[in-house]
Amino acid sequence: RISQPPATEQNHWSDMMTVQTVDENGDEVVLTNFFPMTIQFSSNSSSGLFKDLSNNQGGNGFEITIQRGDSRAYFYYKDSTPGTYTLTVAENNSGHFDIGSDNADIVIGHDTRYSRQHAGPVHRMDS
Repeated sequence: RISQPPATEQNHWSDMMTVQTVDENGDEVVLTNFFPMTIQFSSNSSSGLFKDLSNNQGGNGFEITIQRGDSRAYFYYKDSTPGTYTLTVAENNSGHFDIGSDNADIVIGHDTRYSRQHAGPVHRMDS
């Protein structure tokens, strides 16, 4: 399962997001009796980049490993092209443990310093 990505500005790293191993009921699955799990990341944007907590970066096909004894991996995303993109995570362990895949949409280019509340005026958030 992938956490809901926040809107982020163009060419800026998003807030940290999480991918978590879960069972068919949505309950967390800690990798205690399984091989470490490699998670592959992709976006439907050719200009998107992913980054892990060690600052390793890559585009579509970027991989992060969830180690035995854990259930989560953390990552960031940025894109140089504004738009709404679908981020996809999928297990890439050749069948050791199939978590399937998950996806979530992220908005790039939205100025996150401003927020529209209902139909009211736009308010500056950093003042």
